Amino acid sequence: MKAWGWVARALAVLVVSAGPALAFHTSYLYRVDRFEADGNTFGSFNGVPDVVDEFDAPPLGPLWAGTFGTFSEADGYLVLNSPGGHYPAADGGTLDMSVAGSIGSLYATDGFGDFSATAYWEDVIPQLHHHYYFAIFTFGAVIDGYDSEVFGIAIRRTDTAVEIEQHIFELDRFNGLYRNVGFWFEEIDPGDVTGRLVFRIQVDDSTDTATTAFSLDGGTSWQSPFPGQEIFETRSYAQFILGADPAVDPNVPTTTSTTTVSSSTTTSTLCAIDGCRRSTIPFVGKLVVTSQPVSGFFTTKVSWKWAAGEATALADFGNPDAGNSTFCLASASGTLLASELYWPGGSWSPTDTGYKWVLPGYRGMKAVLRAGSDGKASVIVKSNPLGFYFPFSLAPLPLQLPVVARFTLPNGECWGEYFGAAGVRTNTALKFVGKPGSPSGAFVDGTS
Repeated sequence: MKAWGWVARALAVLVVSAGPALAFHTSYLYRVDRFEADGNTFGSFNGVPDVVDEFDAPPLGPLWAGTFGTFSEADGYLVLNSPGGHYPAADGGTLDMSVAGSIGSLYATDGFGDFSATAYWEDVIPQLHHHYYFAIFTFGAVIDGYDSEVFGIAIRRTDTAVEIEQHIFELDRFNGLYRNVGFWFEEIDPGDVTGRLVFRIQVDDSTDTATTAFSLDGGTSWQSPFPGQEIFETRSYAQFILGADPAVDPNVPTTTSTTTVSSSTTTSTLCAIDGCRRSTIPFVGKLVVTSQPVSGFFTTKVSWKWAAGEATALADFGNPDAGNSTFCLASASGTLLASELYWPGGSWSPTDTGYKWVLPGYRGMKAVLRAGSDGKASVIVKSNPLGFYFPFSLAPLPLQLPVVARFTLPNGECWGEYFGAAGVRTNTALKFVGKPGSPSGAFVDGTS
């Protein structure tokens, strides 16, 4: 398996198309013990960390948001483990991915001085065809059609060696594209790992040159065999990424499969709505998707109201804080168009009829759950990710219909709907507005 295939695809997905497909999974667990940042917007660049995160604020501290897969803070670690989100790799295989990205105050800004960031991983050599990494993701301007880039350092195990890897590639998130800029590898002897595996990225602000270093003994000694790389260019901001993306073992039996939703159309388990509660009245509720150019790149906003729904008791919501809730949008053939996680890092609060989720500081991101009898229950989902804070992506508008939308809670309960041509009000390159189709499950699109 070529490194660029699963490494580049894995990181690109962070900002290109997030959303788990729960079919079969590779077992893995990798943990980060400590994170440090020094300089730039965090404070003076003097070798003394200005930000230290010991990952002791479960379920997930205020500096990080899980983007997909399974992630948490537990026992003083940031834990990235299975089950992960399934995504195709460039070599034709499949990745199982769990990723967390920095949020809030944990962003670096070009022009604000030198900085370094360091991630202390548990001293665990990855399993065969596994890979975990520390990277920075820069954004803020489009260069040759690519609005962002990823630069990082990783450890991987191939069929023949254990290697430290440096990588850099660029992303076109609006069109779901990436291009490799460079990959470098340094073979290591697993026996030389005598302490925590430590990855460091340092940036010279005057030249926008980023370099990497690694330690196999917990930070006592360092190696830096890779060449420096120019980052930022005219991009302005940087987010930190911690992730694991093992390749799926094809010998593990599949536990879910493609399911039929009408006599002529199927949808994969990626965003299937079979078994989900549906609206009881056709053309009630609404899906709105807008795509707008902002500062040279596109941002996507999604608003979905599932209304006049099948009976939903308050107990059906379970405990929303027990894990991640997911909204997804997919084509009838099962192609994932968009996905968003509503994770415990936000704030679920009870209401008179259900629950409400918000993410402090990010107005427009919310989910509202209302219990009710037949025709009275509703779910509202809104996403306003500003293009880079959250892993929400969308295939370029206009939408190719029909599509399905679904919201799923940690207990597995779900609410979903179809959108066909008959319910379309607007479907242009910048906006989609549509009403859901028949509650029977058949598409109401003028052809079936």
